[in-house]
Amino acid sequence: MNTHYIYFDNQEVLPDYFVKILRFIPSTQMVFVLSNSIKPKKLRNKANLKFIKLSDLEYHNKFAEFKKVYRHLSTNPELFELACFERYFALNACMTKYKINSAWHLDTDVIPTAKLSAYLNLDLVFSNPYQDLSAVSAHTAKFSKIGIASFVDYLLNNFYQENSNQLAGVYHDRKSKNLLGGVTDMTAIAYWLKTLKPNSWHNSYGSEVLGIRINHTFADLENEIFSTADYPHKKFLLLRLTKKVIKLRTLDKDLKYGSFHFQGHYKNLLPFFLYGKLFFGSAEFFLFMVLAIAKIKKEFNRF
Repeated sequence: MNTHYIYFDNQEVLPDYFVKILRFIPSTQMVFVLSNSIKPKKLRNKANLKFIKLSDLEYHNKFAEFKKVYRHLSTNPELFELACFERYFALNACMTKYKINSAWHLDTDVIPTAKLSAYLNLDLVFSNPYQDLSAVSAHTAKFSKIGIASFVDYLLNNFYQENSNQLAGVYHDRKSKNLLGGVTDMTAIAYWLKTLKPNSWHNSYGSEVLGIRINHTFADLENEIFSTADYPHKKFLLLRLTKKVIKLRTLDKDLKYGSFHFQGHYKNLLPFFLYGKLFFGSAEFFLFMVLAIAKIKKEFNRF
């Protein structure tokens, strides 16, 4: 049986790129969409997509408790950071209500494929590109029911209470260096993972399970697969999208991915990739495309 996908989006209307991703996911894959929105007409015939109103999940009292201990230590808006934390409370409530023992938590800008099944025997999967374990991403994260319950409990009772001074130091250090962000849900995951037993979770960054990788971010793709010594081969990437897997080829590498993450402005590439199923170019070319599309959209919106 496939591990369920669970997406969280607290907006009233789903982003168009997210709707396209949901249409792409095969009907054999069960997907839970935790959202304030209703199921769009374009998705009405997809019975595998179960839309659940946030008000129908029993997590709001616990989340209200968390907001009492929350400290805003980020350059991002407080509502944005709180929404990032809220998804874990909603995920925990959903897995409890529907008796789900294991699930993929996916950001709404992640394209998943069937080959995520390669990670079937792993309970906890996250993406950490930092050697100091300072921030761990859950953009394509696998949670066991025990794991998500443990993390929610840690957020309620330990994260800010036990690390207040250190977290404040992290934030002020970033501000002094004119860096954006600060203490986020990714910080909390990193601190929580440090409390678990060694080797109790899998870091998907730059690694493979049964020959399948999980992309951290599209913008960071070259750094994931190339070392400095590989630099002459960093120019050309060929990407092919199928429902089963995403294939990536370079001059000397042939890789397979279970998912791709189009974070930030790279969301502009999502419709083109989903429609054309094929990308070819360098990281510089993809960045040019992102900037060009953003510029065109900005000019179009002026009129």
